[in-house]
Amino acid sequence: MNWLIHPIETLKNWGVERFVIGAVNKTIAAKRESIDAARKTIGKYIYKLENLIAFYKTIDKALEDGKVDNDEAKELTAKGKTLALELTK
Repeated sequence: MNWLIHPIETLKNWGVERFVIGAVNKTIAAKRESIDAARKTIGKYIYKLENLIAFYKTIDKALEDGKVDNDEAKELTAKGKTLALELTK
């Protein structure tokens, strides 16, 4: 109901908001190629971080019972090597 009490202030804020959003969208449209390249790079690092987090969850699961047996150690070693290769690409 604030817009009823202060209609000029509300219209001013709405106009500024529309102007800023319009300016941002024009800039995005003008720089589309570089933004797409940046998003591709960010996506690559998100993928790497998700794999790293999954590996840490695997380690956590292996340590859940308070010990690591030979099979778990071999599995963690194999996953660690695979992860290292993926992270260095």
